[in-house]
Amino acid sequence: MSNQTQKIEVPEGYEIDSINKLSGEYTLIKQRTKDILEVIKTDDDVFADNGYTLQSFDEWCKGLRPHERAWRFIELLCKSLNGNWVPDFDNDNQYKYHPWFTGGSSGFRFDGYGLWLSGSHVGSRLCFKESRLAVHAGEKFTNWFKIAIVHNYE
Repeated sequence: MSNQTQKIEVPEGYEIDSINKLSGEYTLIKQRTKDILEVIKTDDDVFADNGYTLQSFDEWCKGLRPHERAWRFIELLCKSLNGNWVPDFDNDNQYKYHPWFTGGSSGFRFDGYGLWLSGSHVGSRLCFKESRLAVHAGEKFTNWFKIAIVHNYE
């Protein structure tokens, strides 16, 4: 059996959804025309965008502690909001954003976003490609970040 490479011309406005490696068949889907912030507003939106339901997500997270489950959700959230973008931590010129939170007597709340470069002393972490995505994540999904960040080690 020999490996063959074939270039696929994808029509404008479409992207490849899946490729069957055995048959070579591929499925096209229309690209999103709505702003991602209009698409991803709720937990269920994040689950659906990643092929999960609450029940299948819970099954995937079975046996995990609450903060580990929350980090899994945040990973899915980053994937949904960032699309195909992957942060390049070797690129000092590529901006990366993350939600910024404050805590105290008034509770845990979103307080803005932080900008950092890969030269940060804290290393790589989940991040967003645009400040508006970090703001959206921090405002709409604060509960998940709170569970992930303010967890108890028991």
